[in-house]
Amino acid sequence: GLEAVSGFASPAPGGGFGQHGVVGGAQDRRPQHMASSVGGLRPGGRRRDVAQWAVPELVQLARESGALGASASAVSKLIAVVSLGFWAADRKVLDANACSVLSRLIFFIFQPALLCVNVATTLSTPGQSLSTLGIIPLFALSQIAVGSLVGSLLLAVLRVPRESIPGRELRMSCAFGNSGPLPLLFADSLFAGRADPTMASRAVAFISFYLLGWSPMFWTYGRNILSPLEKSSSVEVGRDMSIKDKFWALLNDPNSQRILSPPVLGCVLGAVIGSSPQLRSLFIGTAPALKPVTDALRTLGSAYVPAVILTLAGTLHQSVRSPSAVAAASNDKEEKTVSLGSRVAALMVARFLITPVTAYGMLRVCSHAGLIPADPLLRFVLLMQACMPSAQNSVVILQLENKKEAAGSMAKTLSVLYILACLPIALLLSG
Repeated sequence: GLEAVSGFASPAPGGGFGQHGVVGGAQDRRPQHMASSVGGLRPGGRRRDVAQWAVPELVQLARESGALGASASAVSKLIAVVSLGFWAADRKVLDANACSVLSRLIFFIFQPALLCVNVATTLSTPGQSLSTLGIIPLFALSQIAVGSLVGSLLLAVLRVPRESIPGRELRMSCAFGNSGPLPLLFADSLFAGRADPTMASRAVAFISFYLLGWSPMFWTYGRNILSPLEKSSSVEVGRDMSIKDKFWALLNDPNSQRILSPPVLGCVLGAVIGSSPQLRSLFIGTAPALKPVTDALRTLGSAYVPAVILTLAGTLHQSVRSPSAVAAASNDKEEKTVSLGSRVAALMVARFLITPVTAYGMLRVCSHAGLIPADPLLRFVLLMQACMPSAQNSVVILQLENKKEAAGSMAKTLSVLYILACLPIALLLSG
């Protein structure tokens, strides 16, 4: 939990994780009346109903650990930007065309720049390398696999066709959590100003390396969930073509373009720069020759989070102001519709119950096997990723594919999910 990492002293001799997840035998920070009732016993020895008190005690623990405040701060920042974006959309500033342009900027410039700089910086940090951090992207891939399985089970329970719009939305929302914008906001709220000044930067580094495994899957597998390619769209390579023509034909193939998308190339370029001493000296270091290029990429990458939130706000505005357009996305009489409440309830169970529990189990297994370094902050970041709501970038994909109605439906679902996510995230992070 959060108490294992957030600004507390390094492990005491013979410490480790204490009874409540605190590093190095730190004292139980709960009030005395709570600490004295562990195991459902009152101070006088009389048993009480554990279920009656479990939620209040968790809320109290979340508040004292700082997770509740950080959760409220991160979600409130997101809601504030969405509100400003909604206002801008009302003034015709953030219209459908602006959302489309923002989506293209996110896809081609902002996210690739952010991933390139963060991954390169992470690998350039002393003590960090692909060998020590390689488990993080693998953990991201395992989380996507688990989420995909959970999504398929939910579709079976709700009896929703996999290829229907609600089916694609639920599969995507279960498989991919918000692994970029919201964790970065949480890292800033939780660790900025702590006694250890490196904690915030290390958390950002771990989040960035998680994206090294998450982003390629999101822009290939995830994009195929929301907008699968037609079989006829593949480019045929003839035997009589020259090697040069075959090469360009493969590059122009839609499947290759999805695999070699700008965010994926940004991850790869960052890993190459961070792993090569010669390139590191050019881009990152005390006085690199190409420092202006790195600074420019960092500046462009800083626009990623607000651009994603504004795209969500603009798309939500379109769906709210034109509900008939969203309904048209499901005008097929054979297609089963799923209400907004059912979609949100299903995602609450998937994202805030099943996924965190499975992630905790995998983390325990990997820790005992020695696959994950004994770093409390790293383990906390991995668990935090498993507790996040669904990815906002799903709206960006639908905007890029010009699926306005499906984007509006997704925006509605995500907006309600994010509003309800504040307390569950806080309880999960402080547990």
